[in-house]
Amino acid sequence: MKIRMLGTGYGPCKNKRKYSKEFRGRGGVLVDEHILIDAPDDIFEVAKELGFDEIFNTVTDVLISHSHEGHFSPRAVLRLAQRKRVRVFASEKVLSRLPESPNIERHPIGVFSELVVGEYTAAALPTNHQTSDPAEECFSFLLVGSRTLFYALDGGFFNKRAFNVLKMLKIDCAVLDCALEGEPISERHLYHNDLNTLVKMKGILESAGITGEKTKYIVSHIPTDKKREIHFELAPIVAQHGMVLAYDGYFARI
Repeated sequence: MKIRMLGTGYGPCKNKRKYSKEFRGRGGVLVDEHILIDAPDDIFEVAKELGFDEIFNTVTDVLISHSHEGHFSPRAVLRLAQRKRVRVFASEKVLSRLPESPNIERHPIGVFSELVVGEYTAAALPTNHQTSDPAEECFSFLLVGSRTLFYALDGGFFNKRAFNVLKMLKIDCAVLDCALEGEPISERHLYHNDLNTLVKMKGILESAGITGEKTKYIVSHIPTDKKREIHFELAPIVAQHGMVLAYDGYFARI
């Protein structure tokens, strides 16, 4: 399994030092060069700035977690589908915002939907996240194949129903958010994680046998509302807890 981070920020980036780890766009995760999880507008700028914008030529499947603009843009999906057919897996709310295109194949999903995405079996898990529409379902995703990925950027502490599914699995890679950075919060916070909560979540995953010594923890969705150099402050702290702080363009082979 190959993972490429196409934007690791939370909100518009005020640090204008492009070509550095301190500049973070809002983006998604590209898996095996053809599965894209979340598609905001920034993914194209991130890829262009880093010199690998041709990667979008191979995207065949798009999974959208929810409708917030840091995770979904109708324009971005339409651009991905300009020259080829693209399958989009998302809630009815998200799909209703997509423009008409013969190249967009729509697949409505709900909580606990099971999907076949490329060589993976995928599942949409419930989160604690919310949008302005209380009826919209927000998802984290599991991709299960020769390796298992748990993607949970937004949602805060574990949703109990989702955790019951995770307990049946062995996860090789977990992508988790740290949108609140070092702010002390309760693990019951509904929307995002801070570093303290991430450490607690990691401990729970390990004690439940869901993750092990070889599991890779990738931390993303980092706040970008300040101009200070957060990466070089936060990365060593994250590393002390056995996790990796991602940056735009970060690549990992699981």
